[in-house]
Amino acid sequence: MRRFGKKALAWKLKREQWFEDHPADIYFCHYCEQPMDRQNTTLDHENNRNHDGRLPPACWFDNGRKGSVSHDKYVEKYYPNHSCKKDRPKECDHDFDYTCDECMLPPDVDNEYKN
Repeated sequence: MRRFGKKALAWKLKREQWFEDHPADIYFCHYCEQPMDRQNTTLDHENNRNHDGRLPPACWFDNGRKGSVSHDKYVEKYYPNHSCKKDRPKECDHDFDYTCDECMLPPDVDNEYKN
């Protein structure tokens, strides 16, 4: 049986809770907007691990490349035309929010990916 340290266990529980709060068959990388299944979905700390903040889903590549760089700096460097800088879907009447199902979908995704 594998043992977890306190921080690893806390992260494991937070990750499990995130997936319970955001059930879906397909997730989209917040950065490259590629579809992912749950197994290939990582949760990225928007700013860094020392602060409780938003945890957008990310592919392994983008999460690893971003490292501890802030969300805004990473997006500026690699995705200057990122959808978080564009208008959100018409269904949303608020700023981008990771807890909103409509905001989590890239603006050009067909309805076939919606739950």
